[in-house]
Amino acid sequence: MKTFQNKRWMTGLLLAVLLAGSLLAGPAASAPHPEVDLNWPPMSELKAGAWLAADLNSGDVLLSHETDTLIFPASTTKIMTALLLLESGRMDESVIVSEYATTLDYDMAKTGFIAGETVMLHDVFYAMMLSSGNDAARIAAEAVAGTEAQFAELMNAKAAELGMASSHFMNASGLSDDNHKTTASDMFRLVQAAMEYEAFRDVVGTRLFSMPPTDLHPWDGWAMMQNSNQFMTYGETALSSPYYRSFTGIKTGTTRASGYCLVLSAESWDDREIILLLFGVSVDEPRAVLYQTASTLLNEAASVASLPLESAAQPTAAPTPEPETTTEPAPSTTAPDSTEPPATETDEMTENQPAPSAAERTMSGRLWQMVRQEPWRAVSVLLVIALILVIVLYRRAVQRNRKTRPY
Repeated sequence: MKTFQNKRWMTGLLLAVLLAGSLLAGPAASAPHPEVDLNWPPMSELKAGAWLAADLNSGDVLLSHETDTLIFPASTTKIMTALLLLESGRMDESVIVSEYATTLDYDMAKTGFIAGETVMLHDVFYAMMLSSGNDAARIAAEAVAGTEAQFAELMNAKAAELGMASSHFMNASGLSDDNHKTTASDMFRLVQAAMEYEAFRDVVGTRLFSMPPTDLHPWDGWAMMQNSNQFMTYGETALSSPYYRSFTGIKTGTTRASGYCLVLSAESWDDREIILLLFGVSVDEPRAVLYQTASTLLNEAASVASLPLESAAQPTAAPTPEPETTTEPAPSTTAPDSTEPPATETDEMTENQPAPSAAERTMSGRLWQMVRQEPWRAVSVLLVIALILVIVLYRRAVQRNRKTRPY
């Protein structure tokens, strides 16, 4: 009888322990690495006009949504402008800035070039791709084709050559025009062509750039630029992912008609390059929603592609080195000002993306995160632990009573 009671007590205790463990572990995840806790919106809540995630080299599509629907590309248009500038072979030449190139509305993104100024196309390239200067895009277009209208003809010819059958370009910068449209599928073809140029990779992978002096801007640093792609600033902190070694470019874009747009390249721990194209995130939302949406899509693409985690990477794997540029100021360790101006034509704005604390990256931090986000589970765990303690204390009390009971 005593042996039977001991077995019954041990069975109850074991069941309580298993129940506590299952509550602490939570429901099973469908992802290949369920132990990874990624705090991004679920796929079912994403709102955007179109997206596409694909392997750059193989062309395998990992995720797709409305990829053949016509969209306004905004400043991601400048990828085409950059490609044609590189193909012209004139990157090391200087040009004189025209009056037309600097004639832009006050609220349009611009570098600050002055009509009559002599500038290097190499520096114009940086201004166009990092801070999304529309004046820089016009300078590039005129350098290659004479006028922006003639340059648009080159853009459309190149689009046809690349198989971008649904695309039509009207200008070099991506300013809104009803006839200036493309698709996510077409833009992926464009990215594949541009990424074949090491010079393109170097520029779009640069975080900070300081404009050198010119004849009309005699001082260093007359324009200090930060890459408008916030994955280049917060990719190792707030926007980090255990599936990707680094984020390597490429371009953002924003107009009222296009919404927030992002073309992003990321390098996985097994040396695959994943391209994400995201268009049409509402400008009525905070810009941070663009990067939250992109993070969800990147990690979903990692699940589809079965990308390895950082812990499973080769010990010899090394991050891609930062390309050298003109003297750069030290990057800020704090997030940008959260004040957000209204969206304007290709106006690249800085977003406020808070970085997770170091505690949240530890086991205790994750337990605390569970308490904050799923209090019902935390309460259930505490109740089970309390039940175990009651059983243990009751058992000990019974044993003491038996020892002191007279026979």
